[in-house]
Amino acid sequence: MLITKFNKLIRSRILWTILAVVVAFAFVGASVMSKSGCSEAPQEQSAEGRLFGRKVTGPEFYASRYFEMGLRPMQDTSDEAIQALRVRTWRRLAALRMADRMGLQVTDADIRDVITSDPTFASNGAFDQQRYIGFLQNQLDISAATFESYLRQDLTLRKLMVALRAASWTTPYEMAPRLARLTDSVQLEYVIIPPASTTNDISLSDDEITAYFAANSNQFEVGQQLMVRYVAFPVSNLLDSISVAESTIDDYYNAHIEDYSTTDTNGIEHVQPLDEVRESMESTIRATQARFETKDEATQFVMALAPDRYGQAYEMTAAAAARGLTIGTSEWFTASDTIPGLDGGPELTDAAFRLVPNDPERYFSDAIAGESIVYVLADSDSRPARIPVLDEVRAAVVAAATLEAAEEAFRNSISVTRDQLIAAATDPEVGFMRQAKTLDLLASTTSVFTVYEGLPDEHPYGVELLGEIIDAKAGEITEAVETEDGMVIAHVISRRAGDPSAAELLRPQFLRTMDQYRAAAVYQDWLEQVMNEANFEDFHPIAP
Repeated sequence: MLITKFNKLIRSRILWTILAVVVAFAFVGASVMSKSGCSEAPQEQSAEGRLFGRKVTGPEFYASRYFEMGLRPMQDTSDEAIQALRVRTWRRLAALRMADRMGLQVTDADIRDVITSDPTFASNGAFDQQRYIGFLQNQLDISAATFESYLRQDLTLRKLMVALRAASWTTPYEMAPRLARLTDSVQLEYVIIPPASTTNDISLSDDEITAYFAANSNQFEVGQQLMVRYVAFPVSNLLDSISVAESTIDDYYNAHIEDYSTTDTNGIEHVQPLDEVRESMESTIRATQARFETKDEATQFVMALAPDRYGQAYEMTAAAAARGLTIGTSEWFTASDTIPGLDGGPELTDAAFRLVPNDPERYFSDAIAGESIVYVLADSDSRPARIPVLDEVRAAVVAAATLEAAEEAFRNSISVTRDQLIAAATDPEVGFMRQAKTLDLLASTTSVFTVYEGLPDEHPYGVELLGEIIDAKAGEITEAVETEDGMVIAHVISRRAGDPSAAELLRPQFLRTMDQYRAAAVYQDWLEQVMNEANFEDFHPIAP
């Protein structure tokens, strides 16, 4: 594990430059340090952009990017999602720097209060340091320092929101009609239009398929593809060599005692005896230790690839041969794929796309742990992104074009049905429900309800209907709204003024909600302004 940490210090020639400067500083004096400009070099090399005239370093940017994802791996790795995340990260950084300029600060005491009051980290009603550290390591796989940096950013952004909420105000003139609409008594009748069940009835000509591909060819772009070399270090190779001391099992048991405790219906806590869980605990400890040691072994191999102070280094092929290791080569993959044949997820793919061919310090990766294997990657070959010809992706194009045609046909049928229902609702001899029966649609009538109370919880379309009828008058037909069962269209049978006293009771809660809503909207506008004031520059923009 020490090797893994130490490796990060020797991967770049920058370290040797800094050491040389430190030595020079000791013999010549501080002026040499300032004149050499070496203190700026690492930041210049790793800078991602600039805000308010100050560079944003790579570590600062990617830490905020990770925090913007909520300390979780990125699930959607499409180009659009990656670009959107980069935009949000820059806005986050701009907001934090503006908060600093405004004097908004989060103290260590603020962070300590949040952590120690969180029941997640409590044992027997009190904050438990071991439980806190264990949760971060086992659930989030991060250090306490990283988590507390995340909290500092999060609390700072919350303070900004509070400040903006104080600056937004809802006038009494706006409140009265809104509250009245919430307390009105409403009754509805509605129909459910089932979704189109199949695309089998859709037949497209070759000209229609060709036209669809011409208009949507970017949807079928084949992204940049990579092929990588790799050395695999299976965790299973070290499992048998790991011995677990009795004291280690005892410590683990005591540290995770909550995991082995249950509370019965009488509130009495029962703890599984150590002997009953010893075997499973030992297996867990051995697997964890083997994974750490395997990563250290892989990191030793990475260290062998790093150039020394003279720029000399083993190429991966030679380094692997000297250690009796086998180099594998992957199949082609894109940024949205997992690497074929390797026991790794998005983290492994991300590492592959960060490799820099022909750079002696960056053509290989750090040790990356998969589920049961640790890998070291190196570049092999690449193919640029391209738009394929139609014949390469014809099946996908036909499927997409057919689906779009089916959806358009369904939308058209919905529009025709709604027009028929509107005409029927205004004809006293037909009516909404009779027309629904004629069209063979499932129709129902609600009980009388108020908007703020809503339909009963068991009503299947309460949320969808409420959103449509807040401002609807008696006799109106709502737009079609998508539900799990298809589309719902409602007719407002009646709408009567509610109890004024109920509106007054709702006023404080409604005011808070409106202020929060407005603060969120103001925050987005404020961020746009901040980005302009910051003279934002992105040194590595992602093209849309």
